[in-house]
Amino acid sequence: LAPDIAIVQYTKQARDPEAMARFVRDIGCDVVIPHHMDLKKTKEAYLPEVAQFEKAFRELVPDGTFICPENGSWITL
Repeated sequence: LAPDIAIVQYTKQARDPEAMARFVRDIGCDVVIPHHMDLKKTKEAYLPEVAQFEKAFRELVPDGTFICPENGSWITL
């Protein structure tokens, strides 16, 4: 299998941004979408963590696409 998109569960068990970025890179994905980041935290609490994940991803996959979904918003590329 060679997935194009990784939808990465962002929970308290998987909060190592560098490890998550390496995982996405290692499986060969160019597009990553974090999810479940808002289950128990406010937007103000989880967005800095997601920003760390995005920074680590962009360092490892410079041409990749990082999509941070927002509740109630459509995503267009």
